[in-house]
Amino acid sequence: MGEEVVASAKLESKDPTAMVHHVPLGQECWKVWVLDVLEDIALYRPTREFGTLSMAPGSTIAWPIKYIKLV
Repeated sequence: MGEEVVASAKLESKDPTAMVHHVPLGQECWKVWVLDVLEDIALYRPTREFGTLSMAPGSTIAWPIKYIKLV
């Protein structure tokens, strides 16, 4: 199965107790700043403010660790 890059982001926190839109990250996500969106997809954890990736540039979101590639 190939990889598909949907956005570039900056890692903000790996701390499972860190909050993203008033919800703790937990063990399966990291907190990231969305920089550039290449493909608009539904967020793993939508909020009242954001439902898709294209709505989140310049903001933090929770993103599943298994879908993050550090470069």
